[in-house]
Amino acid sequence: MYCPNSGIWNAMTPKLKEQYFMCYWPDARIRQHVAMLHAFGFNALQVSVVGQMPRNAGTTMEEWVHRVNVMIDAGHALGMSITQFVWGNAVSSLDPHAADPHPLHDWHQPEHRNALYQEWERSARAIGAKADRVVTHWCDPGGATPDCPDCTIHTAVEMHNAIMEVFRRVNPRIAGYISNWMLYPGNKSFDHGWPGYDGVHSIANDRDLDPASGVAIGIMNYGNNGERLDRCGQLNPADLHMLTEAGRRGAVWAWYTTDVEILPALHVHTKLLQNYFRSLPVETTNAVDWHTVDDCCSGLNMHNLYLAGHLMQDPSLDAEALLREYADGFVGPEAAPILVRALAAVEHARCRSLRYDLKVGDPNEELHDKLADALPPDWADQGVDMARSSLEELSGLTLPPGHQPPWPVTLSRHEFLYELVAHLRAIEQMLSYLKAQGNESRQL
Repeated sequence: MYCPNSGIWNAMTPKLKEQYFMCYWPDARIRQHVAMLHAFGFNALQVSVVGQMPRNAGTTMEEWVHRVNVMIDAGHALGMSITQFVWGNAVSSLDPHAADPHPLHDWHQPEHRNALYQEWERSARAIGAKADRVVTHWCDPGGATPDCPDCTIHTAVEMHNAIMEVFRRVNPRIAGYISNWMLYPGNKSFDHGWPGYDGVHSIANDRDLDPASGVAIGIMNYGNNGERLDRCGQLNPADLHMLTEAGRRGAVWAWYTTDVEILPALHVHTKLLQNYFRSLPVETTNAVDWHTVDDCCSGLNMHNLYLAGHLMQDPSLDAEALLREYADGFVGPEAAPILVRALAAVEHARCRSLRYDLKVGDPNEELHDKLADALPPDWADQGVDMARSSLEELSGLTLPPGHQPPWPVTLSRHEFLYELVAHLRAIEQMLSYLKAQGNESRQL
């Protein structure tokens, strides 16, 4: 799932946008990226034509729809299925300067309902005929419109049903799932939320929910530091049992797992991925039809995608061993240990900083339960030493000229190592600055 974050990504230079914005990629590079995902073990793609994509990148909807179709066709050619991600009651403006980039619409107001139908129909016409399933998204953005006494979680169910009717007119065989991403009990969800939501059962047990639709459970690994799970990164076996009892199929819509949308950068999630996938309940295999992971900074997170593609199929695999296997294939056995150590330096700085170590979770919990633990006193010193050591090793690294990775890759070895060095320099400089200020525990 590709999702550029507007406020940060739009500050990039045109050259960087061309490198990391799929909206600017040539068709051949998109096909290469899909081929890499398939080679890493993924058997499906999740795509979207919501207006946020081209607006954030500063391109047109027509250009983006073309690229999405290239992605879909490349996936189909490899036997991959397609999930289409659809916003519920938020309609994205294509104007990058719009005061409200994705205003909420009230299902009960005729003019708003008409606007929603127009957006859903546009989305269905664009790629719906090629999709195998639709997942509807109701928060972040989305939620009950302010001052609407009639807007409840049942309203979202009604709109999901309407979306499925629209898509089935284009594709009668398409499956549907309604997502609870960012929804929390007590209407303390991100953004506006939906009154009446009190857990997954509030959706699954709604008698009016489209009988053929399943429920996609939102999972967030934003606060998973590799040692402790984010509370929002824990799939609850009780929810899976409840879905089975209700006769509903389940799915997992995971975010902040192989990437970090709001922090476009090179992230290393080896321990995080090991921790998360081994935590999945044994019921997951039978109760869940599909499980997504995020792919925002396409190319910078190839190592994470390699690990996830394998761990999703067999969580008992050792993530550290998988990373070494990836490094062997990517740069060759002689250079692999240097790459592994450099990635570990990035992981140490970015997955053990307070930025990642927040105990984010259910907003109903008291604030002190969400504060981060203190970092080890030598965390910054270790980080500086690891970054400097890896920079020295990389400066003397010579790649074997005849070696080629055994699978397609989005970034070449030289392109990726150039980026890796830049990130290690930034980490070394930031940690050195924090140490000099006597503020090693500051969020990084």
